[in-house]
Amino acid sequence: MPTGQPSVSIFLDQNESTIKAGDTVTGTLQMKYNSDEMEVTDIQVSVHGEAKASWVSKISDKIFDSSQTLIDQCEENTKCPHNTEEYQNSFHFHIPVDMPASVESKYGYIRYEINVSGTVRIKHVDGCFAGAVAVGPMRMKFAEKKITILGRVSKSNLCTLPPLFSETEDVFEELVCCFGQSSVKMLLQIPTWIMTAGDEVPVHVRLANSSNRQLKWFSLLLIQELHFNAQSRYEAIADRRQTSCSVCTVNLPDVAPHELFDENIILNIPANILPTTFHPCVVMVKYKLFLRIRGSVFHEICLPIYLASKI
Repeated sequence: MPTGQPSVSIFLDQNESTIKAGDTVTGTLQMKYNSDEMEVTDIQVSVHGEAKASWVSKISDKIFDSSQTLIDQCEENTKCPHNTEEYQNSFHFHIPVDMPASVESKYGYIRYEINVSGTVRIKHVDGCFAGAVAVGPMRMKFAEKKITILGRVSKSNLCTLPPLFSETEDVFEELVCCFGQSSVKMLLQIPTWIMTAGDEVPVHVRLANSSNRQLKWFSLLLIQELHFNAQSRYEAIADRRQTSCSVCTVNLPDVAPHELFDENIILNIPANILPTTFHPCVVMVKYKLFLRIRGSVFHEICLPIYLASKI
């Protein structure tokens, strides 16, 4: 009995690195198989998107695993001619504008792929009887092609989310020696809590150093957080995981003892950054703006923000 399957290729008409939510994905499916070995019918091309969060707790050994289907579109079934010539057909899918961007992390992902499947009836020659004997039919997945979706979130979308603060300040005690301490006052102020990828945003930074210590490693950071939410596979228990990284850092000068730093800093937000997740999902993208400095310990204040896409 032959063990092979049809040879399938998937070709997209557009640049795979520039597919955006809201776009129409078009392409061509090419297939070839040996009609002496098999019959192939009901070929189906589909696009599937899934968000998944998964990990094993090191404390309890519980398995947390949750998934969410984001899109599952199928082209109409096509009867495939039974010959050995190449079968070719075009396809197109409209990606909804509210699809979240593709994400990959150790705790989960958001993935999109184009799948090709069909019904296969395998033929083989029986040793006792002349002629071919069909085995099947069997529904098989022939091929898949991963595509990366760029998220599209507008400022008007984010305006419907709960409002955030545009200013924060705090006072930290700075230990000078064993017998005394003084304070460090920090303020962070932004013109808006909704920003756009690719923008230059003026951020008001103020730091009053009332201590006798020079404060170092002064920086303004835009932090991207990936949040993963999952349920236990066997129990009704929820768990969360989070990863974070700096996507934009502005290094500021050291602040000498009893000096005041009070300036407007320009924050250049990268243009190709993931937007804030607009709809609830098992995988969420969030952002925070941090003002951080080191004295006897690290002191920091932060403002959550929403980030719209440039596209």
